[in-house]
Amino acid sequence: MRDAFLYIYITSSQMKKIITLSLVLISVLVIYFILRPSNKKLQEDLNVHNHTTTIIKAAYKLGERKDVSAVRPLLSNILDPRMSTHINFKGMNVCYSRLVALRKISGLNPPAPLIKFSVDTISAKFYLNWAIEKGIIKSPDEINLNYH
Repeated sequence: MRDAFLYIYITSSQMKKIITLSLVLISVLVIYFILRPSNKKLQEDLNVHNHTTTIIKAAYKLGERKDVSAVRPLLSNILDPRMSTHINFKGMNVCYSRLVALRKISGLNPPAPLIKFSVDTISAKFYLNWAIEKGIIKSPDEINLNYH
């Protein structure tokens, strides 16, 4: 019966390595979650008075997180035509970044391909209707799609 069990021998130096690696991993995870911006902060970054790059980054992160609570701020002023000049987002407009985030959150593709270099009213209305159907928004009058 003793032969049926597998015995693993770990030396003290191996145990020290395992403990050290575990502590490093835990430390990295704690630092990551402390420095990671909250969803509320990212939603505040969607404010139209912010720089285009700030809005585009916030929309990207909220889309990656699939944060349904961000649908209302993503739809507000979605027809923002401003384009980024940042090297990572050069030529991308705010409207496109918000629509991509909504596509990730909803899991639905709009009826037509997203337009990257101009405002896309068809897709914006598609995601507004989706939000109404899902009960996230009660009426289209609650959201101002236009950029002002």
